[in-house]
Amino acid sequence: MNGNVVPVVIVTRLGIGVSNPEFYDYRLSLLSHSLARSISALTETKETYWYIAVDVRAPANIEKRIAKAIAPAKAVVWRRNPFFTGLHPVDKDELANKFGDQSIIVMRIDDDDLLHRDFVSEVRKHTSRGAALSAVTFGQGIDLTLSNMAAVDTWYPWIGAALSIQSSASELITPYDMKHTRTAEWIQRRGGDAKEVRSAPMWVRMWHQASDSTEARGFRNAGGTELRVDWAEYGLTSNNLAALQQAAQTVTTSPKRAHSFSRLEMKLAVVKQIRALRAQSKANGVSEKASRELRKDAKRLLEVLYCI
Repeated sequence: MNGNVVPVVIVTRLGIGVSNPEFYDYRLSLLSHSLARSISALTETKETYWYIAVDVRAPANIEKRIAKAIAPAKAVVWRRNPFFTGLHPVDKDELANKFGDQSIIVMRIDDDDLLHRDFVSEVRKHTSRGAALSAVTFGQGIDLTLSNMAAVDTWYPWIGAALSIQSSASELITPYDMKHTRTAEWIQRRGGDAKEVRSAPMWVRMWHQASDSTEARGFRNAGGTELRVDWAEYGLTSNNLAALQQAAQTVTTSPKRAHSFSRLEMKLAVVKQIRALRAQSKANGVSEKASRELRKDAKRLLEVLYCI
């Protein structure tokens, strides 16, 4: 690690709360021709790291399948248990062990989104040097509808795509710690800087029948001014675009639902754990030290509950 360069940690959440093999079949086909190509095309790769978080119940060979899908890019795969960590994908302990007290930039991006090839240099340029805490959003982006491959411009400050937060790795704050639309308020309330950057589009959000945006709002064609896009700026070739459209046409609804847990089920499971820990901490015969540790575990799970 080079102390002169702030490390950039790119985090992608891929199916936490989902164990359905069909889900991974579809999403890996998208990942292979979208975000993986963008990561491979980044112009600045020094001190740049990619982590992909999957469910602990994902197929046993998921690490090998991800490595094959994203090559030549490389990523560390985290397996996350939603009943202990909620939908939060970041292993903060691992990052603290890796980077110590060093400031790092953590960025969130979905598996079917794209990044501009200059993203890493841009986010380093706009984060506040020397600031203990700062957040950056690139509001200008592109919405791409895969059914007709129409690309339109969009202005969406504090969108989840490419949202980045700089903080100390030992006291890490990530874009997954709060609702993305409230990031600026959350950061400023803690004395940090929050910056909206107007630039060339740094991200592309894809609309298709099984995208997260579709599940949240229903499928629609993206609205806005249609653009002519140089897709090489985002690492894509004409073959990648054709493969994305073909993949999207094979799925009419999200394969996520089968073998997945609802957020309510996850919350209820975490609440039961919190109550059990609190009861244990008050039980007869429990030492003060053990009781304190149990209360700390309950407090940690309470934070998890807010992330589900």
